[in-house]
Amino acid sequence: MIEGSLKCSGIAVGEFSVNLLDATVRMRAKAAFIDPKTGATHGWTEGGVWAPATVAKMRELVALMEEDLARQHFVGGVEAVNASAASLGGLAGGLGEHIGDDGEQV
Repeated sequence: MIEGSLKCSGIAVGEFSVNLLDATVRMRAKAAFIDPKTGATHGWTEGGVWAPATVAKMRELVALMEEDLARQHFVGGVEAVNASAASLGGLAGGLGEHIGDDGEQV
């Protein structure tokens, strides 16, 4: 093994995935170690342990994506879906919200 100092000073997320279909929510991200001055990538890493604030923002992103999809696919868009959900006892939101507290383990 050769040891030394990296020529990078930044890390940037390149891709991420979220699986809300299983009993435990899984969020993974792939990030690059970069040198912002040269644009060079010096390696890749993956992460899967997230702060509660990150999980909350991901849930917010999922909710916004579902609203966009509702506008594309449902007559009346989000408003019609929310009215329908209210008449069904308040079952609104996405799959992640229906998983419950066990779904927050990341």
